[in-house]
Amino acid sequence: KQWYQRRVAVGTFFFFTLFIGLFVLTLGLLGVFGSITQSPKMMNVYVGLIVVVLILELVLLVGSLVSKKKIIGTAKDGFEDYVGEYYQDLDANIQKAVDAIQSSLECCGFNGQSDYSGHLPPLSCCNSDDYDDFSQCP
Repeated sequence: KQWYQRRVAVGTFFFFTLFIGLFVLTLGLLGVFGSITQSPKMMNVYVGLIVVVLILELVLLVGSLVSKKKIIGTAKDGFEDYVGEYYQDLDANIQKAVDAIQSSLECCGFNGQSDYSGHLPPLSCCNSDDYDDFSQCP
């Protein structure tokens, strides 16, 4: 994938997450105001929307379980692409993302150090911050 396709996907995810957050906030406020004003209509709308959200969550759960392999494959392919571009693009965001993933998962590349063929693996492949370069890793 090209860099702009990844950025569009990240932007879409951001706005989708923002929309969900605003919807949940609005739903919560609707419930609070409905209970304060003791308005039966407002409480019925609140309960109805809660039921809709519950049904949507169940649909998303089933959908994610059905397409689990595809989701894992997409994440795998994306990470492999980022590892492959670590030294090619010199994009600081790609390097930060790969470093963060490798540090948190305590791994090096997707298939090991060989993913960085022709280069020393980055310091994030080390399990400690006590090293100045990869050759000092145990």
